[in-house]
Amino acid sequence: GWPQGIKTDLIGAVYTPKPAEVFPGLIATEPLNGNTELAFTGGLLTSAASGGFNLTPTNSLTRASATPATFTFIPDFTKGYLSGTFPHTDGSKPAWQGVLLQKGANKRGHGYFLSTAPKPLDFLGESGLMRWIAR
Repeated sequence: GWPQGIKTDLIGAVYTPKPAEVFPGLIATEPLNGNTELAFTGGLLTSAASGGFNLTPTNSLTRASATPATFTFIPDFTKGYLSGTFPHTDGSKPAWQGVLLQKGANKRGHGYFLSTAPKPLDFLGESGLMRWIAR
């Protein structure tokens, strides 16, 4: 346990499902790099991992051509849930999950992933951060 406890911040918001735009005022789609960025840090990554995705005003999402197919992104815009997989620097392809905040200073996708459990199990795994932002 943690004798001193763990302090966290809590942020919440009401999610407005489609047809509301996920990122109002988003720039035009950009075929090579995308108009949004999906990024991962922590979780035993030796360097940050990111990929570009294009989002249209009607909330259609496609992977940018410079982003490897090993990045998957499955949005559920009816509920504000985000999920997928990405290429970890250790060669694994961990799953990630997140939620979408549409308003305020934290307007973006927020989520997490877990590093691969080491073999033999040494309990030194870590969680990592996922963020999805408009460019």
